[in-house]
Amino acid sequence: MRLSVVLAATTPGAPAERCLLRVTYDPRGPASTTGGGAARPGQLPLRAQQPAPVTDRSFDEALDAAHAWAAGQAGYPRGGELTWRLTHRDGRPVTEVGGGSLGASMATALSFLLILHKSARRPVDPEAVLSATVDPAGLLGPVSHIDTKVTALAAPRLRLGLALADHGTAERARPGSQPALSPLVSVAEAVRHTRLPRSWRLAAVVMASVTALGTGGWAWHQQDVNARARQERGVSDLLARTDAALSSAPECAASFALRARELRPGAEDTRARLLAAAYSDPRLRDVLPLDAPGGAVAYTPDGRSLAVAAGAGVRVYDAGGKKLLARMPLLKNDQVTFLVPLGDRGLLAMATSQGTVRLWDPAAPASPARLLADEKRELTALAASPDGARLAWSGADPTVTVTTIGAAGTATAAGSRRLPVKGSSLNSLAFTSAETLVVGSSSSQSGAPSLQALDLTGRAPLRTLQLGGGPLRMNGIGAIAVQPSRHRMLTGNIGGTLKVWDTRTMKATRIPQSRAGRASGVGALALSTDGRTALVARNNGVGPTGGSSMNTVQAWDLEQRRPMESTYFGSRFAFTAFLALRPATNEASIITTSAAVTFWRPPRKPTFDRPVMSVLTDPLHETSALVLDFDGTLTRVRAGDGTTTTVLRSRRASAHALSMALSPGHDMLAISHSDATVGLFSYPEGRFLRTLVAPAPTSLYRIAFAPGGDRLAAGGGPGAIYQWNPGTGKPLGTLPHRGSVAWVSFTEQGNRLVAAYRDGDANLVAGSGTPRPVRTTQSRYGWGSAVPDGAGGFYVGFADGRLARYTGKLEPVRDLPVQHTTGVSAMALSPDTHLLATTSRNEDDTLLTDPGTGAVLLRLPGTDIPGGKASPFFHGGYVSLAFTADGHHLVLGTTSGHTEVVHLAEDALRSRVGRLATTKGSPTASASDLRCS
Repeated sequence: MRLSVVLAATTPGAPAERCLLRVTYDPRGPASTTGGGAARPGQLPLRAQQPAPVTDRSFDEALDAAHAWAAGQAGYPRGGELTWRLTHRDGRPVTEVGGGSLGASMATALSFLLILHKSARRPVDPEAVLSATVDPAGLLGPVSHIDTKVTALAAPRLRLGLALADHGTAERARPGSQPALSPLVSVAEAVRHTRLPRSWRLAAVVMASVTALGTGGWAWHQQDVNARARQERGVSDLLARTDAALSSAPECAASFALRARELRPGAEDTRARLLAAAYSDPRLRDVLPLDAPGGAVAYTPDGRSLAVAAGAGVRVYDAGGKKLLARMPLLKNDQVTFLVPLGDRGLLAMATSQGTVRLWDPAAPASPARLLADEKRELTALAASPDGARLAWSGADPTVTVTTIGAAGTATAAGSRRLPVKGSSLNSLAFTSAETLVVGSSSSQSGAPSLQALDLTGRAPLRTLQLGGGPLRMNGIGAIAVQPSRHRMLTGNIGGTLKVWDTRTMKATRIPQSRAGRASGVGALALSTDGRTALVARNNGVGPTGGSSMNTVQAWDLEQRRPMESTYFGSRFAFTAFLALRPATNEASIITTSAAVTFWRPPRKPTFDRPVMSVLTDPLHETSALVLDFDGTLTRVRAGDGTTTTVLRSRRASAHALSMALSPGHDMLAISHSDATVGLFSYPEGRFLRTLVAPAPTSLYRIAFAPGGDRLAAGGGPGAIYQWNPGTGKPLGTLPHRGSVAWVSFTEQGNRLVAAYRDGDANLVAGSGTPRPVRTTQSRYGWGSAVPDGAGGFYVGFADGRLARYTGKLEPVRDLPVQHTTGVSAMALSPDTHLLATTSRNEDDTLLTDPGTGAVLLRLPGTDIPGGKASPFFHGGYVSLAFTADGHHLVLGTTSGHTEVVHLAEDALRSRVGRLATTKGSPTASASDLRCS
């Protein structure tokens, strides 16, 4: 009669996978076994069943200790043989076993094998089985003193209970599940065949069943607890890695956040990281993963496709990087370092690390790139003329090679010309026209010029372009960008100076910069097709090919000679290598030394004359919001795709729009102005109804409808609050001057008006008849903004940045644990009241908070406009915000006249973050697959 015990053990080498340890006793001895040494006196042979795994010394010592302990127990058999085998759950043998902790598992198995041998005469199942969970570190602890550690498991009352789990079910069970127990009749049958006295059998049946259930439950509970603990540790690690990668590697942050969300789907912290990864910079549109570090990026002249060099190959995508159009056969033992399109010919020219120049036709992607020249030297620059008829390249030596390209895409019979230039360390080439080539050098030593112009017709001598300004050693060129059709060239040197050139006269205009900009070397440039917008890549105080502590890309308005927005990209580690602006749309594509192309929305020019003043939920279009700008234009913004529609224009000759409100019936829109007037319009038609005029000249910054729609209140800068009947235009009274009004609102019942002032006071005002204060509440700091909480009260923001909740009677309920560093200027509550959005005009950041717990789900940075007007109002920060009616989007307006949209729906978030994660398929790929650490 063969007996075996099976334990669901965990090996030190594979802690994430439970394995099955089977120990078998055969009184006749097995037919064929292998492994194991000779038995000691008094011990049966203990061998590993074939195929025997590779074991280490600590495991062998633990196995010997367990066997020696078992041999000293009463009931140890005098004949036969013991064998053991360790397999995976699917039956595959474990090939390597290490560590002494598994010895405790072996001791447990041997102890129960002895129990079965001692008690069973004729069991129903000849392979009665034990199924238990053993901790990776050894549930019984070290093998030493194993006699005391197994005593509890060998207690008589446990002998039958733990030996009666169903073997087949236990082996088929998944890790973490509770093994099913045999039916009670099987337990009774097993007890009937034991040596127990007949009077003990019923008690033994009950005891065995209860013990088996309890032990199985304990094992299942321990497995579940351990699994949850491992998962929590994994999630915490992913959240920390998300936070660390947000600014320097957005694609890695996106991947980590997705994996954390998969492990903990409904938690606030994983949703917060998902939002942070999606909107660490709302201008970031997409990320295109590459198989190798990128070497170059270039749009075709029509802007319809994007060519990307990565490693030994070139790929052509659609302009958004979503569809692969063509793939060049890989080069052998070579890397593509430069890539330029040959005008509108459809050909791509490239230079490689081995010094070759090649041409490739994406229309015939299976054809390899044709060899045009083999320079057998390192090439430092490559450029093509606007018409694609000439191609030029250079190395570190003071010569430039120019080749004429025929219609068939081959060099003409005239061949190549090698033209001498002054100086050394050539690193930049650019055609300003079909006949003029500009050459840049990163070195200005020995008086050699950094910028020279070659007349390729030979009619004019080599011309030196005077850079001027700054020490000579800092005049070395870092990058050149040209837009020939606009006769414009942009140069940047290693000292950080930017200059705009008129290529017809070669006269330059220096762009004024901050001290930080002057100290940051220019490493790469890109120009828009109209020559008005540029991308400038810098690295602080280091040459154009070196590392740096901080690298940035910024968009510049070359007409206004100032930056357009805050930096597009910032990294403490990766030097920005290649830039491109898509023709017509100006969408930016950036390759860094990481293996990815990042896509950004077009840089925006600030419209300081038309800042956004107010944003409202559009109740009639659930995916849209209403946006009011400074000149009175009301626009509907569809949040899904960003399309806009003009609804109406409320313009006055000498006044500006300041605020707006919709009536509760959604049929009337009120817009307040700086000349003490309120314009009323039908909604959604936009038809003008009437004008309400305040009795005193004031700017009406705050406006609100009563819940019944029968009253309209507006607050002014001097502090007076006026009320009208919007249906008739009749004045309903004036609340006298009290101070500068922060916000006005009606209580849920509509019989009280709440008026809050920036000096810290707030009045609850009777709404009928002559306005009169019925309650005054004073705050230590001034009131900033408020929004109804959906339960009759208000969420309130203060001038010191605090957030709190108040009742409709202005009684404080509680402070929220989160706050801004400066005064709260606008607030919005989602339709389901689960999200609170707040912004601070001076702080620039917008917070998205769970008002129930106070947890911050997203801190959205403002799109600051460097060089804006001196007033803090006109600097590009968020000034107003609103949720769409479906609650799936948050629309924000800025003082620079633009809007941003944050998508909040789970599927939209996952889609955006999935696109940002540089994966090779599944968005939950491992960090090693992502090249993220």
